Amino acid sequence: MNAPIMESTDFFLRSCFRYARWACVAAAALACAALAGFWLDAPILAGGFSASIPMAPNTAAAFLCLAAALHPGLPWRRSRRVQVYLAAAVLVLAAPTVLRFLTQAWLRSTPAPPVDSWRMIWTMSPVTGACFLALGAAVMLQPAPGSKMLSAAARTGAAAVLATSFIMLLGYIYDQPFFYGASIVPMALTTAVCFLCVSSAFFIIGGPSPWPLHLLAGQAPSARIMRRTLPLLAGIYLLEGFVESRFVMPALTHDILTLAGLTAMAGSILLISRRLDVSIAAAQASLRESQLFIEGIINAIPVRVFWKNRDLVFLGCNAIFARDAGFESAKDIIGKDDYQMGWRDQADLYRGDDRQVIESGRPKLLIEEPQTTPQGDTLFLLTSKIPLRGNDGKIIGILGTYMDITERKKAEAVMVNMQKLESLGTLAGGIAHDFNNILTAILGNLSLLQSQLQDGDAALNLIQEAQEACGTAKGLSHQLLTFAKGGSPVVQVMDLRPLLSQAAGFAARGSDSRCVFDLGDSPLAVNIDKDQVAQVVQNLVINAAQAMPSSGNITVRAAIVTLSGGELPPLAAGRYVWATVEDQGAGIPAAHLSKIFDPYFSTKAKGRGLGLSVCHSIMAKHGGHISVESKPGQGAAFTLHFPAANAADIPLKQKRPPLAAGSGRVLIMDDEPMVSKALTRMLERLGCHSECAGDGKTALDAYRRALEAGKPFDAVIMDLTIPGGMGGKEAIGKLLALDPKAKAIVSSGYSMDPVMSNYAADGFCGALKKPYRIGDVSEVLRKIIGAKPGG
Repeated sequence: MNAPIMESTDFFLRSCFRYARWACVAAAALACAALAGFWLDAPILAGGFSASIPMAPNTAAAFLCLAAALHPGLPWRRSRRVQVYLAAAVLVLAAPTVLRFLTQAWLRSTPAPPVDSWRMIWTMSPVTGACFLALGAAVMLQPAPGSKMLSAAARTGAAAVLATSFIMLLGYIYDQPFFYGASIVPMALTTAVCFLCVSSAFFIIGGPSPWPLHLLAGQAPSARIMRRTLPLLAGIYLLEGFVESRFVMPALTHDILTLAGLTAMAGSILLISRRLDVSIAAAQASLRESQLFIEGIINAIPVRVFWKNRDLVFLGCNAIFARDAGFESAKDIIGKDDYQMGWRDQADLYRGDDRQVIESGRPKLLIEEPQTTPQGDTLFLLTSKIPLRGNDGKIIGILGTYMDITERKKAEAVMVNMQKLESLGTLAGGIAHDFNNILTAILGNLSLLQSQLQDGDAALNLIQEAQEACGTAKGLSHQLLTFAKGGSPVVQVMDLRPLLSQAAGFAARGSDSRCVFDLGDSPLAVNIDKDQVAQVVQNLVINAAQAMPSSGNITVRAAIVTLSGGELPPLAAGRYVWATVEDQGAGIPAAHLSKIFDPYFSTKAKGRGLGLSVCHSIMAKHGGHISVESKPGQGAAFTLHFPAANAADIPLKQKRPPLAAGSGRVLIMDDEPMVSKALTRMLERLGCHSECAGDGKTALDAYRRALEAGKPFDAVIMDLTIPGGMGGKEAIGKLLALDPKAKAIVSSGYSMDPVMSNYAADGFCGALKKPYRIGDVSEVLRKIIGAKPGG
């Protein structure tokens, strides 16, 4: 069965298939009527009337076989064996007639006498027999889809039968007996009709393809015109011939019939043209809708899409690509090249990639490229390009896409910076820890020396200055720890003026700039973490000094101000301490002012953009605010606002605190010998006996031995971290398991560690933050072992 027609959705081809089924039914019906006429001796049933003779019984039987072999609805239609048997039956029925005719024609030397009309009745015509042989052979040769030679042979035989039957019909219509074989045994009219039905059905059902039906199928204008005009022309031609052969007509009547035929054909063509106009308009609208739909899809893609020809000229793009190129619409880019885009600086780079893709025929995928925008900014792209091929497989251009990965590249750079800063923070924390250990030995010995001098001694001033220097160094160490770990400020009420003087003066040392102070005469009380605020002041002064490479004055001012609501968001109304650091440099560009406090934003070649970001964070943690004002060529002024505190809460400067003297045994656990020595001297000065251990395991062993000897330690001072050994955080649990009444004091250079601020939660009784003095040791021991103050 013809699969292309069976599976087709075209209305015309499906209609042809239905026609083929009914053509087989019609041929079978005429054959059955002929057999009935022969049985009842009623020639009229077999088509015997006027000039037509009835269909012979063997002819009717042969048509029944052909109709059964070709009808697609019968159960044996898919059986190739049954089809061959039916076709063979047709050959058997037709062969005797053809052989008899050929034998008589060969043996007879004189022309045959006219055939008696009575002998024509119920006799198969030799022409009919030849048609049966051709059509039966075509059914037997009905090939598999891949056999072209057998297909051609089968279709040739069927075409010959179709042409013969049509000629026979024309003979009856035009009343030309020669055409339907009247000189021998003529073909019956019903036989010609049956041949026309079964041969056309063979073309439709049995053929391997719908040719020539595909010429009439579909919605093409030529197919639609042929479907309507061919039947009309054939009908007019047959009608005119039938009338001329049966009636004598005047010339005017003949002309009228011809004109009517032409008018009908013209009207049909006009009707078809109008329908074609409507169809073409609908097709164009559908095409526009499809184009808009495809454009919508391309424009909705979140990446840039473009395509070029072999000359590297743009043929199209999506909307986001056009905006990147500096055009309002994608249509504006058609016909242009990369040299006419906003990225003309990278045109040679892009076109080089395009040529590689076109010449090699291989795509370039996920390549990173820079791009300059029409505004002059630099972006980073992730580009892919593939060759575009035509229907013949030849490369006709390229198709490209790219994504803007600028933010991703920035994020990667930030991540790299964060990793570097994390490593730097770890290093800073280690340096601060070791620095605090050194300061502990220095400050402890200085405080021990101070405790041995009398008031009024000239050396006390020197020791005081050295201790203040150690305090400044301690602030630097605290800043390192803040950088390494962060943390909330540890605040106390103090006068801001000394801090501003000391921090600004310290930061300006080593530069060509000089600090000028205008701090007033009255105390400026603030509740701050002095080390963190000192870090803010030092960062601002360092930036100011760097802004004036050829020297200049850095003015530091401070005063009490009162803000009204909404005057300086997000600060509420109230009293504030105002401080400003002003330089005489080149100023800050207006475009940078909004980003000056953003992390990693820097205008310095080697800057990391963290200093002002840290300042902003510290001021926010203090409930304050930092702002900047600058004009090109007039320097920059950074202003700080701190919530004002009560001046009466500023602690008065006290004399040397009394030391707690007494007796007791103290176990020292610290891995730094200089710290252990300094602490041992301080404990001796306080009247205590001490023993040193380098790590937690040694300390636990010493404590166990003293406990077993009946001479337990009154207190244990433990270093929080011991590199490569057991530190205080681990040892405290084992110590309390050994002696639940043990009194331990945690000591560490990591002052930001949570254990130092919440030591009781880990089982400690007190804390000593490095660097410490003898007074700090005296105070914590007084609280722990109950010694009373002494002289």
